[in-house]
Amino acid sequence: YDDDDLTAHHANFVDMAEAFIAAGTDVVVGDVHPDSAREGERRRRAAAQLAYWTDRLADSPDLLDLPTDRPRPARIGHVRASHEITVESASWAALERLATDRATTRFVVFESVLAVLLSRLATTDDVSI
Repeated sequence: YDDDDLTAHHANFVDMAEAFIAAGTDVVVGDVHPDSAREGERRRRAAAQLAYWTDRLADSPDLLDLPTDRPRPARIGHVRASHEITVESASWAALERLATDRATTRFVVFESVLAVLLSRLATTDDVSI
């Protein structure tokens, strides 16, 4: 931890300790310091989701053989890039209709297209995004 992290953790601990000290004996522990209770619940949900997806994806292929046009880097870097695209209005309208007809979002449609493309490029029918 750096100094800012330690300062924040210390302040949160002192705040919570003061809330416990100030609470009466009739106060339910879960009602003391709602901020930390919310954070604890958020962390429990995140841990449960991680466990769920770890189990669900346990049999997934380790790695798609991509990119196909050059050697895969030995170590994955943290450099990211983006590219802006334009979708013609007719295509956008069709995309919105498809998403609406399937009771989903445009994002899910694009993600599905990506999964199909990756499965074709990697010659596999098992793609996890």
